[in-house]
Amino acid sequence: MTDILVLAILIDIVFGELPNKIHPVAIIGKLISIYENFLHNFKNKFLGGFLLFISTHFTIFIVIFLLLKIIKSNYLLFALKVFIVYSSISVKGMLDHALKIYQALSMDINLAKENLKLIVSRDVEEMNEQDIIKSTIESVAENFNDAFFAPIFYGVIFGIYGIIFYRITNTLDAMVGYKNEKYIEFGKFSAKSDDILNFIPARLQIIVMLPVAQILFKNGLNALKIYKKFRNTLPSPNAGCGISLFAGALNITLGGNTYYFGRLVNKPLIEGGSDLLTKQKILDAIFLYLYSAIFTVLLIIIFKLLWSPNVPFTL
Repeated sequence: MTDILVLAILIDIVFGELPNKIHPVAIIGKLISIYENFLHNFKNKFLGGFLLFISTHFTIFIVIFLLLKIIKSNYLLFALKVFIVYSSISVKGMLDHALKIYQALSMDINLAKENLKLIVSRDVEEMNEQDIIKSTIESVAENFNDAFFAPIFYGVIFGIYGIIFYRITNTLDAMVGYKNEKYIEFGKFSAKSDDILNFIPARLQIIVMLPVAQILFKNGLNALKIYKKFRNTLPSPNAGCGISLFAGALNITLGGNTYYFGRLVNKPLIEGGSDLLTKQKILDAIFLYLYSAIFTVLLIIIFKLLWSPNVPFTL
């Protein structure tokens, strides 16, 4: 499994994500929408949301199980598994989004807002440049775990089905896990399941983040200090981990009150340092994400070599 993980990560870093029209996560999203159209009509919204969770996982697992059973060629099986992992993570795709925001800030703040809307659910219309920079870095920080580290974590432990289960759950949370009138009950099971799945990897990402922060910015110790102080201060049980690490590593203040769907959400400040929120900090966040992903690959390779010292490492 380590060979599959490493190859899939390298493919993603080099080539980025598939087009949205054919991306498996987008297909999962369409399946969720189909089930939601029916199940959201249940009088008991929580039950409907629970059935959405079960139905989506069951359908995808059956399809993957049958594919893995039907394919007899070991080469095709290997390729399919690499494809599943590759389509379940995002390094280059996420960082390309952040880079577009960085570039747009030099030309047109409204274009930067439009690009930001693609990666956040918060209201962007009234944001100034610093708000955009902060929101971009926070999105990068949260997505390191959600879009990369957590699926890899479950792949290492549970293999292909671990990654699939995580990615479906995370997609469900992204689509129905909102605390608004429509989804507060319907999306509760998906949201809580996502919180549970992310609890351990959100805290383990410190293993790769601190060494990289020290190498890039000489701020590993500050990242650790800010992580200890602020990791549990945000409303989300896991978001504070990544955001506090990035705040400490980049020596900036993140968090603070934010508008979602026209409603002000009070969030505490994560005071990672006194540096100004300049555009350069977006680039710093991109490098922290990228090199932490590369360091994760190196750790997986080391794990492979130490775990199976008598087996040649081949991709």
